Amino acid sequence: VRVKANLINFKSKLSNHATDLVNLTLFSFYLRLELPQMLLVGFISQTIQTRVSKGTKRG
Repeated sequence: VRVKANLINFKSKLSNHATDLVNLTLFSFYLRLELPQMLLVGFISQTIQTRVSKGTKRG
């Protein structure tokens, strides 16, 4: 009975690890897709802001 309980416990731990792995993989995919876009958007907005501030200083 004890061995069976240990086996069930081990299985549940294993499934938890599998879930964590899947989540981690999805998260890394998400980062790979989202992070470049976020950086690009940030860079573009930064460039626009600097241009706008330079333009207002001239005027």
